Amino acid sequence: MPKITIVCVVSTWLTVAIHSPGRWYVQLVVKSTIAHLLLNYDFELGKKWEGKHPPDTKFQGATLPNVNAHLRFRRRPKSSASLI
Repeated sequence: MPKITIVCVVSTWLTVAIHSPGRWYVQLVVKSTIAHLLLNYDFELGKKWEGKHPPDTKFQGATLPNVNAHLRFRRRPKSSASLI
């Protein structure tokens, strides 16, 4: 059986064993949210990190994003030729 991940739903998913149907719903909502953000907002790192990646934080063998990095969101202006 192929590996089941959040980004790939295989045709045998519900035929072998019934897993949580919430998985399908959650991955749909997450993908829709990311698509909405990418289509309607501009993102940029704060001035401190302009042009470079903030250093990651290492904690007990895990690599975590920098908690001191600032991400700014700005809504794109609506255009008459919008897709949605």
